[in-house]
Amino acid sequence: MKSILLFLALSTAASNAETTPLLFPGAAAPYVQNLGDIRSASTGKGGNDWGNFRNAFSARGVGLVFVPAGNYTINSTTGVNGILRGEGPDKTVIRLNPPSTTGKPGTDKTAFKLAAGTRVEHLTIEVNSSAPEVCGLYIEGGAELVDVVIRSVNGQGSAGIIIGSDDRQEKDSLGAPYAWLKDVKVVGFPIGILARGTATLLTAEHLVLEGQSEAGVKADGACVTLRSMTAKGASPAIVGDEDSLVVVDTAECEGQGGATGKAAIKSLGAVRVRDLKTTGFAKALDLQGAPSESIIQDWSSKDLAVRGGGNGQSIARKEAPVSPEFPFDQWLEVAAADAPDVTTILWGRGQKHPDFSVALQKACGTGKPVVFFRPGQKYGFFGAATIPSSVRVVDGLFGGFFEVFHGSGTRYSGEIVVGDGKESLEIRNLSGKKANLTIRHTGSRPLVLKSVDDFTYEGSDGAGPVFMESCSPFRITLGKGQELQAMSLNMSSGNGPLIVNRGGTARILGLRSNRWTSLVDNQSGAKTEVLGAMVIASTMRPKDPLFVVAPGSTLSASLAEWSVFEVPYERLVCDGSGKVLLKRGEAPIRKGETGSDSERVNGTVLTQLVVGP
Repeated sequence: MKSILLFLALSTAASNAETTPLLFPGAAAPYVQNLGDIRSASTGKGGNDWGNFRNAFSARGVGLVFVPAGNYTINSTTGVNGILRGEGPDKTVIRLNPPSTTGKPGTDKTAFKLAAGTRVEHLTIEVNSSAPEVCGLYIEGGAELVDVVIRSVNGQGSAGIIIGSDDRQEKDSLGAPYAWLKDVKVVGFPIGILARGTATLLTAEHLVLEGQSEAGVKADGACVTLRSMTAKGASPAIVGDEDSLVVVDTAECEGQGGATGKAAIKSLGAVRVRDLKTTGFAKALDLQGAPSESIIQDWSSKDLAVRGGGNGQSIARKEAPVSPEFPFDQWLEVAAADAPDVTTILWGRGQKHPDFSVALQKACGTGKPVVFFRPGQKYGFFGAATIPSSVRVVDGLFGGFFEVFHGSGTRYSGEIVVGDGKESLEIRNLSGKKANLTIRHTGSRPLVLKSVDDFTYEGSDGAGPVFMESCSPFRITLGKGQELQAMSLNMSSGNGPLIVNRGGTARILGLRSNRWTSLVDNQSGAKTEVLGAMVIASTMRPKDPLFVVAPGSTLSASLAEWSVFEVPYERLVCDGSGKVLLKRGEAPIRKGETGSDSERVNGTVLTQLVVGP
């Protein structure tokens, strides 16, 4: 996902949404559109702000559209191609008043259509329509929602959020939608969140669902992974079809009204549940073979134990350290003036490029706790920059891209090195832009990575814990004794094993891969838990083993596979010597369609695979 987060200090805005001063590093000003400024010039016909939003997002070079406190109205759909940020769900309210004509569900009758790499945060969207095709947000690529309320004024419409096309077999696996939701609340609608498509992945944390009449979350062939969910209403909290995979890690469901004769979770597909508490429902689970109790500690619709199973399959969730908010006089821009030229040989020609690894190192030596890169720029990175303990945040704002050039005969490998320290370091909103950027973690300092893309993470033995949220790494290597806590990983470009655990502990909630390589290489002493993954088996080439689990290591995984060109993973689990422990056909197969659409087939589904030591 593109680098898409800006920390802002905002003055109190009047309730009529007058222009609000925006305080941020001055270098970011050309990349911000303030809707208050645009609105003061022209509100549009009848108070319709659709044109104002359209103008804001179509402005050249825009990275962030800021919506000050106030009430806004949109009568038609507009696309979001960057960041849409309000002042808070209780302050910034955008209401959709669509015309009463009939349209295609989830497309032209929605307030905002989110393209790949977009983010919506700190606002409320209200839908004021009884038309059955109207939804609050439609996600067609990879998107993030953070601190967002979506509410139906009259309880009607179609869904608060729709993720994925109504075509169950996506036309291009590379475009298979995925979404990361954090601190999101959906009120009303027949369906709170509809995740559809056999290659779709939804990952959510701190999700609140209230007042849905059909389902809080409906998984229509999708992989849905939810942590810390609260649901209240007369409908089931989760409904899944036969192709879906539902993973729930901690949830409280309160049935109201007609819920007394229903189950909190009803599914024909694969289900993995941990720490589910229900009241007001007939039972917690409506699945074949499920217990009838209202409280479920740990249950899956089908367990597969390999090599004796084991007790290492449950790894405790730990919260990431939170960085302090520093005033902007404590921020320092990585200056181009401090980046010396480096001559590289590219395509047989000598070219000079500034080396910002030197500039970053110099900025880190000034004592400022936050160093940042100007958004919308490209930064050549040829050496290594070590981040001292005095620096708490390295920020790309909403568009810092590294370019790590590869010379003829010389391979430049830009590195950010993290050493010792008691206080955490947060790196956020940076992209290696499909280059060779490495984040090397050598010391004891805790490291937090948020919205960082196209990089390789290398952890050393004994290094500090690492926390990842909404990141797209090429590859992750965890050292002995290290700990990884990750949520919403998109690993679609790396070669070789995507995650190499050399003896640490890894807990991953929501993982998307799109390769032919191994997902996890678990070496001796390693413990890895994957809670909800969408594995897209791309290309026609034979696949490496999905999991390599060496003797002395343990692994637990819940995943759904979607295969392209009828070449799914044949070897599901191998040991370190290459011996096959579990192969295709020995685990359940998703029903789906078998080759009827461009040679696509559904692959294996693993509700809970446990590989013991």
